[in-house]
Amino acid sequence: MDSLCDNCVTGERLSGSPKGSILTSTSPLSSYYGPLSTETKPKRAIVVITDIFGLSIDNPMVIADILGEKCAADVWVPDIFKGNPLVNLKGIEFPYADVPGQQLTPEQEAKKNAVLGSVRERVGEFPPDKQDPEIADFIRHIRQEHGYEKIGVVGYCWGGGNAIRVAAMGNNIIDSIAAVHPSHNVQDPITKVKIPIGFFIPEDDIAWDRDFAQKIKQEWATSPDAPRHLFKDYLGVTHGFGSRPNLAIPQVKTAWEALTNDLVAWLNDTL
Repeated sequence: MDSLCDNCVTGERLSGSPKGSILTSTSPLSSYYGPLSTETKPKRAIVVITDIFGLSIDNPMVIADILGEKCAADVWVPDIFKGNPLVNLKGIEFPYADVPGQQLTPEQEAKKNAVLGSVRERVGEFPPDKQDPEIADFIRHIRQEHGYEKIGVVGYCWGGGNAIRVAAMGNNIIDSIAAVHPSHNVQDPITKVKIPIGFFIPEDDIAWDRDFAQKIKQEWATSPDAPRHLFKDYLGVTHGFGSRPNLAIPQVKTAWEALTNDLVAWLNDTL
């Protein structure tokens, strides 16, 4: 759970275009905003925390729109990398293992490793002790500005780590969390989360410590103080399938659609 993996740095684009717009007034981070298309302003919102591609691709905004429509909520996607994500748009062209056991060619491996190396050189630019408080402040800002009664956070990959750590801060910052293949610095924060938390994990994910997850499951099963929780596994897919899926592959498409339905059910049930 505490490191980047090969599949953090590549993936596929989703079809479709974002329906909302980018706002620069959402201090301390600019953000994508997709308001619910109803006359009555919703009382809840969903915040999507991105993977290391940030807003350089439309995927997180397209996903946010889908979740917002199905959950009858406003959606927000903060620019946690402030316009300079760890992987930019061209990185999406590099191949990665869409399904467990898939082998890359030596040339593909070399390209992937070059991107991963450049990402690791820049990780220190966005330390949790700086990035997480900014995300927390952003969520507080939109809650106050828009009067939301409930805010759920869905974090993907890098953003899954952010989401868990912000949830661990307490202080009613957020009301529910969904962590989709979270990738870094989350073991200790998980033990401090008190709000509903769901984990959505692919079959092949070296960034996810299954021994630790099993330990937490066992502890929470018998603890009267355990948060409401959910663990969901998805067969036939790898780390990154939630945010950058190759929908041309049937088993990936099936898993991604199941994930979307599970996220909607979790958010509707906990917000």
